Amino acid sequence: MKKDKNRFDWIKNLDDHEITRLANKADLPFQLSEKTKYKVLTMIMNSDRIASEEKKSSRLISKPAFGFALSFAVVFLIIISLFSIIYLTKTDLFIFQTNRSKFMVSSVTGEAFRQKKNGEKSALKTGDEVSENSILMTSDRSVLELTLNEKSFIKIDENSLLNIDKLYKKNETTDTGLSIKNGMVSFELAELNRESKFEVETGQFVINVVGTDFSVKVTDDGSSSIIVNEGEVNARIKLNQEIYISLDKFKKEDAEKLRALIDREISVKKEQQIELNDKEVILLSQLLLEILKRVSYESSSEKIYEKFNIEIKNFNELKDKVLIEQTAVKEDKITETDQKKAGTSDDPDIYSLKFSLGINLTERETSVTSDGTLMYVTSDSNKKIFCIDFKNSSQQWAFFDADINKFTCAPVSFQNKLVLSTPFYIFAINSSGRAVMKKAVDKGTTYWAGIIKYGNKLFIPTSSTVFAYDGNTIIALPDFPETIGQIYLTVSGSNLFCSVPNEKKIKIYDIKQSKIVWTSEDLNQRTFMSPVVYKDEVVIIDSSGLVYKINYLDNSKKTLQLDAGVVSQPLLYADDIYFIANNGYFYNVSLKNFNNYAKISKIDNNPDSNKYLTKKILKYNKNFFITSDKGTLFQYDLNTKKLKEFFVNKEGLPLISTPVVINGYLYLIDSKSNLYQVVLK
Repeated sequence: MKKDKNRFDWIKNLDDHEITRLANKADLPFQLSEKTKYKVLTMIMNSDRIASEEKKSSRLISKPAFGFALSFAVVFLIIISLFSIIYLTKTDLFIFQTNRSKFMVSSVTGEAFRQKKNGEKSALKTGDEVSENSILMTSDRSVLELTLNEKSFIKIDENSLLNIDKLYKKNETTDTGLSIKNGMVSFELAELNRESKFEVETGQFVINVVGTDFSVKVTDDGSSSIIVNEGEVNARIKLNQEIYISLDKFKKEDAEKLRALIDREISVKKEQQIELNDKEVILLSQLLLEILKRVSYESSSEKIYEKFNIEIKNFNELKDKVLIEQTAVKEDKITETDQKKAGTSDDPDIYSLKFSLGINLTERETSVTSDGTLMYVTSDSNKKIFCIDFKNSSQQWAFFDADINKFTCAPVSFQNKLVLSTPFYIFAINSSGRAVMKKAVDKGTTYWAGIIKYGNKLFIPTSSTVFAYDGNTIIALPDFPETIGQIYLTVSGSNLFCSVPNEKKIKIYDIKQSKIVWTSEDLNQRTFMSPVVYKDEVVIIDSSGLVYKINYLDNSKKTLQLDAGVVSQPLLYADDIYFIANNGYFYNVSLKNFNNYAKISKIDNNPDSNKYLTKKILKYNKNFFITSDKGTLFQYDLNTKKLKEFFVNKEGLPLISTPVVINGYLYLIDSKSNLYQVVLK
């Protein structure tokens, strides 16, 4: 009966890995718990007793076939018992099944997919539920937005890959674990209670969050960055596992103390950013291993801890140096090196090359605007709005929507939102770059007509009417006649002055009376610009260079013919208007005398009217600032009436759109998306 005894040797020789493999053959979606392993191994160790009893029974059995059947039944019983124990003792499986939390897909722009661990892939749509063990992917120019428990929001940008590793909820306690493999994911998380956990993992970081507004970006080269917009997050660097293995050389209590020091978390606060790549992690891991080797020969636990505490303090200072150089809000100090990078000028200490977005921009159909704190670059060629934070020299977010086939309007900051009009939709975008309002319109804004503010409302000109937006509702102006083609607006008093190029007319809409109160006679040519209001007169220039000055009270009219057509929006200062003509020259016309014009100086080599739809003249204090395709920023002093080169791009790259002013600094961007800071004195 030696064979009978050996029937159970394979069971006794099973290790943890083999037991788990056996269980997984039944497609059980978990690993064995320690409790289960103990019960199974106890059962296996009792197999000798089972075999012994079987041996005794075999004396009563004379037929070999019956003995073999009985032996097979015993083995089968053991296997069945194994799986029964797994299901009965794995009580957290039952809890997991009944307390599974789910993400809800709130919005899909473009294409987004869910892939299960078995490789099965399916397209996602609004309203779908996404559970644990899912892999989420977005395609080019696509955005996926999720909600969790109706309180937290996640936005997955284009070409991103997010794993949902853990999604557990019991009563008010949640445990969420996500890992970002590539791309950018933004989070707006409701505050968690003490028992709950929300963890985001990348190749370099493990991020613990208690509820805040932040973004995590993983680039193609594997580096990770964390950007905090509101609140605070704690991040731990994922050091080499060899470090933790080396702790086994120490006593248990010493190892625990050392681990606590090694795993010290980094606190990332509002308006801060940290970034780390694989090379930096390897460097930090190597340094830490060297430290552990130096202290491992100490005999006394106290000495080990004391020496390591000193060493780890030095290590953490080095680690912080790698990170905090990017984390801390930098002081804007201009160096001679910065000046050499930036360009040349009469004043050599006023420029700094900040950083680059790493994209190419076109002079046509790219606008640059600001809310006084952040800069917004709207690029039709990239089909995105980029939010730039100069304080931290970083890109905060990039807005994309698949329904925007063309960007044709500069966004405007209004009530902590960014309002944008396109040919078919009007959007309101929040501070995280997420659309919180999206209204479909039949004929939206084209030709970069500007949205204007009046009181507590925005007025949005489109290709058929004008919409009013108060931050909550958006409606077409009552009794505003449908127009043919794009409208351009100026506000003065309670009147909207409307230029309608295709109709070759100017109209005045009284906001209080909600009606058109004046319409001009037909102009000779179309006018792709907003009217200029001067006293009781409205001034506009048509495409042939004919300047109209019309009194809207008595309908009297004067005209002045220029030697060139006008490409830029005229800007009024005192009794004069200033603009750039299609010959590249900067002009001035006196509205008081209105009998001549001044051709001041050449500004641009290629004054294309399309690029001047977004290339505005900036007025700041008693100066005009004008960018050109020569890579030069011009300054026109309104007191001295002199024009000079204020900044010259060293590479001669065209300067894009309009410069903006933030906290006393002037900011510029060139065609390779290099961003410059200029000190205004």
